[in-house]
Amino acid sequence: MAGLAGIHGFESFQGLEGVRRSLFKMASGQVWDNGICAALGPHAYVWAEDALVVQGHVDNAPEVRRALEAEGFHRFETDTGAEVVLAALRCWGLEPALSKLHGAFALARWEGQEKRLTLVRDRMGVVPLHWHQTPQGSLLFATELRALLASDVVPRRLNKDALADQIMHGTVHAPNTVVEGIRQLGPGELLVVQDEDLHVHVWWDPADEALGVDDRPSDARRAHLREVMLDAASRQLRTPSEVGMWLNGSLANSTLAALAAEVSHAPLSTFSLASDLPGLDGTEPAREVARHVGSTHHEIRIAGEDMEGALPGFLEAMDVPVAHGFRSHVAQSTLRQVGVEVALGELGGDSMFAGDPIFQRSAQLAKLNWLASWPGVLRRLVGRLHVTSKPGFKARKTAELLGGHYFDLAHTHPIARQLFLKDDLERLLAKDVPKRHDVFQALVRELAPGRKSFGLPFLSQVTVAEMRSHLGSSLVRSAQHSATALGLDMRLTFLDHRVVAAALAAPDAEKFPSSPMPLLMGSLKGLVPELWGEAHAPPAAWSMRTWMLGAWRETSVKGLQVLKDTRGMNGDALTATELSFQQDRDPERWRHMWSLMVLGLWLERHGLT
Repeated sequence: MAGLAGIHGFESFQGLEGVRRSLFKMASGQVWDNGICAALGPHAYVWAEDALVVQGHVDNAPEVRRALEAEGFHRFETDTGAEVVLAALRCWGLEPALSKLHGAFALARWEGQEKRLTLVRDRMGVVPLHWHQTPQGSLLFATELRALLASDVVPRRLNKDALADQIMHGTVHAPNTVVEGIRQLGPGELLVVQDEDLHVHVWWDPADEALGVDDRPSDARRAHLREVMLDAASRQLRTPSEVGMWLNGSLANSTLAALAAEVSHAPLSTFSLASDLPGLDGTEPAREVARHVGSTHHEIRIAGEDMEGALPGFLEAMDVPVAHGFRSHVAQSTLRQVGVEVALGELGGDSMFAGDPIFQRSAQLAKLNWLASWPGVLRRLVGRLHVTSKPGFKARKTAELLGGHYFDLAHTHPIARQLFLKDDLERLLAKDVPKRHDVFQALVRELAPGRKSFGLPFLSQVTVAEMRSHLGSSLVRSAQHSATALGLDMRLTFLDHRVVAAALAAPDAEKFPSSPMPLLMGSLKGLVPELWGEAHAPPAAWSMRTWMLGAWRETSVKGLQVLKDTRGMNGDALTATELSFQQDRDPERWRHMWSLMVLGLWLERHGLT
């Protein structure tokens, strides 16, 4: 899948042709250029003085086209989604048109008469969109951050203000990026540039959409959810390209296979890994699911050397450093090798339907608010005793929770997702590097009384917290990296905005804890066996420690050394962390080292200082 890239106000550049060549080498397709703004992307359409470039997919483009034809607004010249989107924007206006579009996309629109540029990122942020404003006021934008770096306009400097976020969470959350001077739009945000004004605002909010869902009895709610899930899957399968799906044995994955098989006009093509490697073989649960849904199933055997050899491709695909996604990259690259062009994925299922363990932990922690009445000294003492009795990272997380001032979701959720804790930052980062916790501050604002998210059921608030952090910035982003690099179109049914809104609107009692993902299972009654809710489990835990100390040792050491030499990092503390990993004092340490290695290698690849 090619990228989208562009320049607004490029008349102020010197050496314009060189800038355009370097910027646009990251994209392919048509270009529009009127002396004020130029853009390039896989799908483009020009209408009079208006132009549009879009990347991604608009799932309901045929329905939108028919609605426009019924209004007699436009006589269509092509079969492209770009023409449909531009016609919708001209006919209905910006936000009314966006509200009618379903799918995962980023778009850039130029209105020649108004001299106005609009950039839009999809509701769930599946397709990223980065931008940089020069001191002269020109704007560079691209779906891939590396395209902005390739322009040689953006200084290649590490963003120290985002370094704490990167270390703590293995990624940087919007609006920041790891590069100084480059920003990113958040999910459901748009940016408008006109004259000398630049404005960013939210065009879609999940809580707002959920609060607008009609209140229904339980049976009616499940019927509605079933309807929108089937419709989302049906639209995502509406493609002439070869469609495939990876089966991994998780409940969200298996139910998605059942959904897709129900609406597919041909047997679904499914795939699974066969391997002797611990935690990788998924043949037995995959066979069971394939038999149930009647798919054409393929088992692909993978050996240790195949996994070892996948690391360079994973690192090359990475547009920004993210400490997740290697296993997903292996699955996606395998699908692409066998000819699959469109991949269905279950990402978001565990977050929408309370299937991740973080939901149970968050509910338990919320009941401990009474602990805040204990003196802080006493709580910190209990935490230290816990670490002494059960050394390890999990115990340290518990101690940090106990030492906090509050036990509400905004305070506990970020800690649950952190790779490094507050005292780790003090050791690993130089004194002049800000130790801000941006995710915590964002969740405090998101879940504050008076905000729309505050009016959601508690488990739905956990979902919103996941969307604003781990799900969106780590899991979806890493999967999107690989898909883009491999030329794979990724379709995520559970992140259809109608599914998200329906799930967020459901009360806690319908999600948890009577059985695994009861809202999802109840909505698909008759499509999936009830025993799946009891027998299916996520894939076994899988550790990369052996390879990091073996076949990948040289690469790991190189990544750590780059980070040790990076301004803002404490080399001695990194060496101590590396030694602890090698001595296996903490079984969770490999995740920390992987995150640091990935960051160091990314910084070297892109020449950041």
